[in-house]
Amino acid sequence: MAVKSKLETTFTGNDKHFQATANRVQKSGARLKKMASGIGAAFAAVGGVMLIRGTVTKFDRIDKIATRMGMSAEKVHKLAYAAKISGASIEQLQGILTRLRRRVGEALDPLQGSTSAAAKGFQALGLNAKELEKLSPEEQLFAVADAFKASGNSAEGTAALMKILDTEVRELIPLFLQGGEGIKQIMNEITSPTEQTVKELARLND
Repeated sequence: MAVKSKLETTFTGNDKHFQATANRVQKSGARLKKMASGIGAAFAAVGGVMLIRGTVTKFDRIDKIATRMGMSAEKVHKLAYAAKISGASIEQLQGILTRLRRRVGEALDPLQGSTSAAAKGFQALGLNAKELEKLSPEEQLFAVADAFKASGNSAEGTAALMKILDTEVRELIPLFLQGGEGIKQIMNEITSPTEQTVKELARLND
């Protein structure tokens, strides 16, 4: 069952909204000068700048994470939304995705093999590191979430999850309990901007 959104401000519109935001950023300098003719207008200008900067910074971060993880910006945006509902930040999400990929590698390392904590964690959840290696970062996350959900949030399941992703995963346990399909349902609650729009917004932060 999908978790209902607790967010009050989320990008849920169509892509025209994001395109319009990019255009507003490019023209903001001239507009803000005209708005500075009074105290009220000045406050409005400051608020507008903060909103625009926040939007640009958000999508610049999404673009960078997508590039580093080899994911689409759309997937990162939607996963960040799901993580936010769980009470985790986009930085924590990035850390979990990065750590999961690293731990799969550790479990397959012939020098560590089945003796590594990660390998034991995967085994305890009934996961095969070789199969996980073939998956994309988001699919790896879904697979681990399915296995953790199947554990029934048991003490053993939680311990295994922490062997793989360390204690930082605690913030994301409510999300992992949804399982892969549940996470996908949450991700489908919002519409993401196109790759091109994210790139345009990210460039404005350079």
